[in-house]
Amino acid sequence: MTDGRPPLEIEIARDDVRRRFAVRITGTFNFASAAAFVSTVRTGDLASYTMLVDLRDATIDFTSEEVRRLAEQVGRTLRQSGPRGAVALVTATPSDFGMLRMYQTHTEIEGTSAINVFQSIADAEAWLSGGGSAGA
Repeated sequence: MTDGRPPLEIEIARDDVRRRFAVRITGTFNFASAAAFVSTVRTGDLASYTMLVDLRDATIDFTSEEVRRLAEQVGRTLRQSGPRGAVALVTATPSDFGMLRMYQTHTEIEGTSAINVFQSIADAEAWLSGGGSAGA
C-alpha cells in the first residue's frame, strides 16, 4: 500500500461438519473493510454457522465511533434477517482486545450476546464448542 500499512487479507475456511467458519485476517482491518465483511459473510443457509475470527496478525484501525456504527449495522442485520451463529474474535494485543470488547458491549446493546472476545484460539474454540450464545 502507498501509506505503508500492510494490505488487508481475509482467508475464510468453511467446515460443514462443525457448521463453522474459520477466518484469518491480516493487514489493516478498518471500518470500511469490517462493514463489508459483516454484510457479506454468513448469509442465507450459512447464517447459523458459528465463526472464529483470528485477528492476531491484523492491525485494527477503528475509532470508538466506528465501533459503535459497526455494532449498529450488526443490530440492523439481526432485526432484518434473524439470528446468526456465535462469533469468537481472537486478538493478541491489549489495545485491540479493549477495542473488540467495546464492540462486544455495543453489540449487546443492539441485542446480541453471541459475540465474545478472546486472547487465545483455544479459549475461543472452547466457547464456540460449548454453544456460545444464539443470535449473533
